[in-house]
Amino acid sequence: MAEKRESVVEQVAEDRIERSQQLGREALSYWQTTLRGLFALPNATVLSVSSAVLYVTGIAEQSFKRIEALTGRVGGEHSRELGEVPRTATLSEPERAKRQPSA
Repeated sequence: MAEKRESVVEQVAEDRIERSQQLGREALSYWQTTLRGLFALPNATVLSVSSAVLYVTGIAEQSFKRIEALTGRVGGEHSRELGEVPRTATLSEPERAKRQPSA
């Protein structure tokens, strides 16, 4: 009877050890999920910020290109309107002196 009792006690102990190993594996799985979540939050934050920065810089670049194109068109219209008016930088030195107002 004592042997049977020892056998039952040993079986219960083995079952407890096996169950504790299962619980340990399950706990490890939860810890892995938790750590992935902890690392995922900063990564998601950084990716969101970099995405927003790229979006804003893209919009700014398009805006500057449109402004540049608009000012180029306006500048071209003014040069066509002014036509053959020579600039002082392209004039020779004596002609430049004639055109500058005297004080």
